[in-house]
Amino acid sequence: MAGLEKKIVAARALLDWTQEALAQEAAISKPSIVRIEKGQTNPEKATLDAIESAFNAHGVFITEFGVEHREVFQRYLSGKGWYLKLLEDVQRTVAKYHDPEMLIDSADDSVSPPEVVEKYKELRTNGIKMRQLVREGNTYLMGKIEEYRYIPEYFFNNHVTLIYGQKVAMKMSDNGCLIIKNEKLSANMRNSFNYKWSKSEQAKESTADVRF
Repeated sequence: MAGLEKKIVAARALLDWTQEALAQEAAISKPSIVRIEKGQTNPEKATLDAIESAFNAHGVFITEFGVEHREVFQRYLSGKGWYLKLLEDVQRTVAKYHDPEMLIDSADDSVSPPEVVEKYKELRTNGIKMRQLVREGNTYLMGKIEEYRYIPEYFFNNHVTLIYGQKVAMKMSDNGCLIIKNEKLSANMRNSFNYKWSKSEQAKESTADVRF
């Protein structure tokens, strides 16, 4: 992308980020950021993707003609490890909130691979609360029992939806999800979740052999 170095600098300026802040958000080293911005290296695609994802999570997008700050946007996460990338976006997004929480509708802990379980543990360590609506009768619950309530089996499809901050993420296939940042949509989805939560039965036991 032409002028990428200047666009990264401009994107940082929109967010009032230092090079250290971008390095932390993108989980890459500060020296790498310095070299990229000086045009001293040809970064790998994975590095550029990490930088763009960090900006995107905060509503800043690098385009053909420059950079844009968007209050409302949507983007698609796909490919190997897409759910881990989603949880990383959750972590970045809710970090600024006083009482961070992630709501999960139509969850199923039994299909969570070890790396996802470890990420859940990390989120909890960072003070992020969770509440989950799961299939009626499911006792494979890895989190705290009080964080789970049941929905009838005929309403359950495991096409999981996450609500966090001003964002909603909806699983579109086994290979990806759509993330939408929209204050009104997220508020409506949160209200819907809370209504179902208020009407649902509290889980009472867990048979999971691994907990987070």
